[in-house]
Amino acid sequence: MSKNKALFLDRDGVVIEDHGFVHTIDEVVFQKGMLELGRVFTARDWKIIVVSNQSGIARGYFTGEEAEVVHRFIAEKLGFHKINITDFFYCPHYPPITGSCLCRKPKPGMLLEAAAKYSIDLANSIMIGDKNSDMQAAEAAGIRKKYFLQGKYEYAPEEGVILIRDLREIIDA
Repeated sequence: MSKNKALFLDRDGVVIEDHGFVHTIDEVVFQKGMLELGRVFTARDWKIIVVSNQSGIARGYFTGEEAEVVHRFIAEKLGFHKINITDFFYCPHYPPITGSCLCRKPKPGMLLEAAAKYSIDLANSIMIGDKNSDMQAAEAAGIRKKYFLQGKYEYAPEEGVILIRDLREIIDA
């Protein structure tokens, strides 16, 4: 049986604009190019998986249930545009409060869990992130195609990471 390809997306800063600890549906604003990117990869029958550190849960800024409400809202709104989000994986931990875990990026736990759950070929999948930790998690998971969406955070280019300014740059890549 052949394995699936996945488009792994960080949530805040890639799928939606990063306003800092987004935890209500009123704060959700889709990133420029997300609709086009999502439609293309849905049409290609790729799994689209959101992987996100949500340390605001451990810090007490919001609950896991509030994060899941935002995730359902994102999936529903994208669904209206014929975009299928396969799943959301999030890390609720914050090491100074909860101690270390295996899921918080830059560790690859969420990517590996998704790969096991959906029979994903990580080497032939794609990761799009906006932080160094996204690129490090993808590298640790064996994802070869890594895109860093330039915006709020600075990134020192590393070998194998492609810098982009708009999600639509990936459509023909």
